[in-house]
Amino acid sequence: MYQVLACGSNGSYQLAQNNDEDQRKLNPCLFRHEGEEPTFTNTIEYRPIKVACGGNHTLILLENGVVYSCGDNEFGQTGRPDGILAVPVFTRITPVQNKIIDISCGWDYSFLLTEQNELYACGQGLKGELGLGNDVSVASSPKLVIRFDAKVCKIRTVVNHTIVQTDEGKLYGWGNCRKGQLGTVNKELVKRGAVWQPIELDFGIPHVDTFELGREFTIISTSDTFHIFGKSTIDIYKLRDQVDSGEWMDTMWSSVHFKTHNTIKSFGTNTHGQLYNYDSIGEDFEFVVGSEHGLLKRGSIVYAWGWGEHGNCGEMNRCKSEIRDDSCEMESKDDDITFDYLNVLYDGPDKVVMIAGGCATSWIVIEK
Repeated sequence: MYQVLACGSNGSYQLAQNNDEDQRKLNPCLFRHEGEEPTFTNTIEYRPIKVACGGNHTLILLENGVVYSCGDNEFGQTGRPDGILAVPVFTRITPVQNKIIDISCGWDYSFLLTEQNELYACGQGLKGELGLGNDVSVASSPKLVIRFDAKVCKIRTVVNHTIVQTDEGKLYGWGNCRKGQLGTVNKELVKRGAVWQPIELDFGIPHVDTFELGREFTIISTSDTFHIFGKSTIDIYKLRDQVDSGEWMDTMWSSVHFKTHNTIKSFGTNTHGQLYNYDSIGEDFEFVVGSEHGLLKRGSIVYAWGWGEHGNCGEMNRCKSEIRDDSCEMESKDDDITFDYLNVLYDGPDKVVMIAGGCATSWIVIEK
């Protein structure tokens, strides 16, 4: 059995804990199971494989292709029927025709990708984010956006734009393009600063290995270098000098982070400790990032760093040695939201099988 723990921003029930108060401690999420009388559990049989977070809603994909959602549903972004303004616990989305294999979320909208390379959208996107065509800004239930001709190997969505990569190496995108985050776009396809349906993107690069999205930028890795399109504070020349292409990367809204050698290298905005600048970690670690904070997993201990305004970095316990050991002494800090150190978020007895970061939310999946 698996249990999903979460903390952080929760004003619209996006932590699936049946309350709308921000949480500074990890607490179990609740799952609703339908029947003659619905039941609620804080464990689930199938392993979660992805958590996708919007501004105030959350989707979770299980290994059997079932998707649950919770949080703000004013525009149908949780895939629930009209008239349900908020979903307080994880509730199953009505299945689309084929098995769902991937999910992603923007601010007020969500995408479901099927094994037949069909992409469905629901929610609200005032800047073309849904990809459903000119002036289609709301889909109160999942609507088919496109069926790609080739296998989709990656989908990324940030606040206002989405990019999809196929196994042919092509990139398709839509949404806000005012800052150049979608590359060079034919002006005839742009309406009110946005692209309203999927188009093949032109970044002027022969072959894209991989990419990630920031709030107003797209970073692309090729076989020998990196490119940034859009608006960011990232020093691309410093990045190219310090990081080899091919390194695993992830992006916050305003920064990019690389797993390289025995540590993490970060570039971009550091107003609240977002950039990793702590001890060497060793080879056996994982990390993910949310909107402006990060999570680092070493064994079954999880640390958080960055902007913890809503409790997403946990309670403030500063460890004098950045990577905690059994002799670690703790210092209490109660008056700060900037975690410019590695704060222990989870060190329980259960095995941690997944970590995820959202919009000021943190997620840990444990095996019970």
